[in-house]
Amino acid sequence: MERRQAGDPIMRDLHRPRYWVFRAASWVGVASSMVLTLSLLVRTPAGSRHVQWSFVVAYSSLLLTFAVSQTKTHLSLDIIVWLAVLAVSWLITTTSI
Repeated sequence: MERRQAGDPIMRDLHRPRYWVFRAASWVGVASSMVLTLSLLVRTPAGSRHVQWSFVVAYSSLLLTFAVSQTKTHLSLDIIVWLAVLAVSWLITTTSI
């Protein structure tokens, strides 16, 4: 039996592929949130593709991070749902009313 240290992520040992998707999604979410915030602070228009894309990536990464943290689902289904949310979010944010 492998010995664990306090603070070691159990997900890393029990669900390795899910853990790496979780880590990547959380880092992408943080990075795109920072880009979005900085863009708005320097007065990039909210309707610009740069701001819209940063929002969609941050928002969908939040969903992916949550979905892959649920270990009772299939990882491939989580990724398909994430791609669908990414596409729908992009369509909603870029479609003019």
